[in-house]
Amino acid sequence: MRQSRHWENIRIDNQTLESSMDLFVIALRKELEKHGEILGRRIGIDSTPLEALFNDDDAKYNGHYEKTGYKVHGAYDLDRNIPLAIIITSMNESDTPYFKPLLAKLNELRIKFEKVFADGAYDTFEHFALVHMIYNAKFYTNPGENAIFNDKGTPEGIQHEYNRLRKKKDFLPPDQVTFQDKLQLLMKYEEWEPVGAYFRNQFLER
Repeated sequence: MRQSRHWENIRIDNQTLESSMDLFVIALRKELEKHGEILGRRIGIDSTPLEALFNDDDAKYNGHYEKTGYKVHGAYDLDRNIPLAIIITSMNESDTPYFKPLLAKLNELRIKFEKVFADGAYDTFEHFALVHMIYNAKFYTNPGENAIFNDKGTPEGIQHEYNRLRKKKDFLPPDQVTFQDKLQLLMKYEEWEPVGAYFRNQFLER
């Protein structure tokens, strides 16, 4: 009973929780690979509130959830309904900044995802660019009713944005590079809008 009370009243630190999750996922991935199974082909990213104990002075109150506690940002295997990566923050942290770190953590864990699903809170040009260009996967989100086609994401728009980099030392004349090369150079200089818009436009058309 004494040990149980200690567990309930002493909060495990976030780093320990996240590290434990990483070790679990690595072991699970290796075990599945022995049977020819691939972990995390379809990934879902979202956050959920984690209510704190009544005596947790570090926890924050969130009016939207009407709870005091923390927020767990997670990436989940949608086919097996299990978490693969988590980041624990204050209850009042925004969801958007944790999309990129979660993908990076999956990459560190050697999870080779093919599709990423997330709600409209994660609908940004940078996220579309990262999923498609860095991880060679596809991004699916809810862009909302007011989502519009972006001219910077057309082939002509990409060409225009690429030409704006002509003063960079690694710029090459457009007729000497492929379309993919143009996207790569734009990515290098963090021109997220044209690259992300290119893939987001395709998603909107579908």
